[in-house]
Amino acid sequence: MGILIVVAALVAIAGWWLGTALVLALDRMPRGSYRWSLSGAALLLGLALVASGWAAGHDSLTGHYTGFVAALTIWGCLELAFLTGLVTGPRRHACPPGCNGWKHFGHGVAAILHHELLLAATCGILVWLHWAEPNKTGLEAFLVLWVMRHSAKLNLFLGVPNHSADFLPEHLRYLTTFFRNRPVNLLFPVSVTAGTLAAVAYLASALSGDLAPGPTAGDALVGMLLLLAVLEHWMMILPLRAEALWAVRPLEAPVQPVQAPR
Repeated sequence: MGILIVVAALVAIAGWWLGTALVLALDRMPRGSYRWSLSGAALLLGLALVASGWAAGHDSLTGHYTGFVAALTIWGCLELAFLTGLVTGPRRHACPPGCNGWKHFGHGVAAILHHELLLAATCGILVWLHWAEPNKTGLEAFLVLWVMRHSAKLNLFLGVPNHSADFLPEHLRYLTTFFRNRPVNLLFPVSVTAGTLAAVAYLASALSGDLAPGPTAGDALVGMLLLLAVLEHWMMILPLRAEALWAVRPLEAPVQPVQAPR
């Protein structure tokens, strides 16, 4: 059982790192290549949705691993659509200096609204595919990515010291005007505590020995994904560059995040 959990954890780490590396590599190719990469992503997205639906009905090791990989694939395709600028929001320019409060929040929502609606629609499809099915690892993995990404966006908006702005390509630099420099914000401890507790719950379930191999691997996969998401949150306040994990080069003359009011 221990080997099963270790393998699942390693698969989760490899999938997280390789998926991010592939999306970043495609995004940093010449913009003329986007037509081909997005066409391939659309095909891959369809195949991943089919695989996710198949996996939902199979409570075996193969089913849980397939559901998990399908969830990462779906998420990667949607992230590529965002980073290439295909699906972002109706607002595609920087927030004016001095804008703050709810107006500033509204501008931030408008900058990513279409992508948020796409994520919500995809989540709805996955809920439908997994409804009343025995294997929900794929759905749970996607929900982890979705919820923790929302948490990360809110923390960036409220203020953290490290913004990982180098992940954004030049055509999305205007989004950094919605980031805020601040040592920490009140949401951050809630985010990391909730994420850690959820991860511990999943991993404790996997380690309990009460589950069959398939569900055990599924809980280990989702639990490790949660820990990785918590790690990404910690990188927002620790003196570490998350970009270094994927050898992302710093942007030239990036737009500076606004300073939080004292």
